[in-house]
Amino acid sequence: VSSNQLRSLPTDLRDCASLKHVVLDGNVWSEDAGMARLMDPNKREGAGELRFRVVQAKGLQRMDGRNGLSDPFLVVEFGGKKVETGVMRGNLNPQWDQEFRFVLNGDSGDGTVASMTLYDWDPDGSNDLMGEMSITITKETIRRCTVTEDDEDAQGTTQWVYVGGEDEMGRKAIGKVQIGLMFKPLTGSLKSIKEHLLMLQREGWMQIPGVDVA
Repeated sequence: VSSNQLRSLPTDLRDCASLKHVVLDGNVWSEDAGMARLMDPNKREGAGELRFRVVQAKGLQRMDGRNGLSDPFLVVEFGGKKVETGVMRGNLNPQWDQEFRFVLNGDSGDGTVASMTLYDWDPDGSNDLMGEMSITITKETIRRCTVTEDDEDAQGTTQWVYVGGEDEMGRKAIGKVQIGLMFKPLTGSLKSIKEHLLMLQREGWMQIPGVDVA
């Protein structure tokens, strides 16, 4: 948020001037309504952090003829961001247990689709399609997986998603993937919001140019 834009934003945002331009997942939230929603306590509903955990998969397709196994990894696309798990070599029932974090501005939980594509890794980079699946993140989804600071033992929700479509060889895709969802709403004072943003930068999930968080 540049100094000449502070006049049009909530008064208490002036304390946030040191953040310069706040960039979330590559998108500058300066004049965007999402920034006002994050900073205005009256417009913060639905804003927060979605933790998307790829837990495991079972019964995946055999893609490698030489050993009758596969080297699966999963690509997740949500809200303009693309992430992927590690490769599980020679495994039809991989245990990834990897967590990815997405910042929601309050609109992302209104029917936004999280697309997932399963691939079989190849050394030459020509990875083979194993199948596709998706989860629609609705307001009800967010409600069910929401945890607060008081819910120290909360785990969110988990669900199995069946692999659909066809694989690289035209066969019907098989198997299922377990996904865990946890939503932490962005609430509290401006100070806590700033601390939250800085925490995301320290963990590599966003960038705040000009701010040293070492």
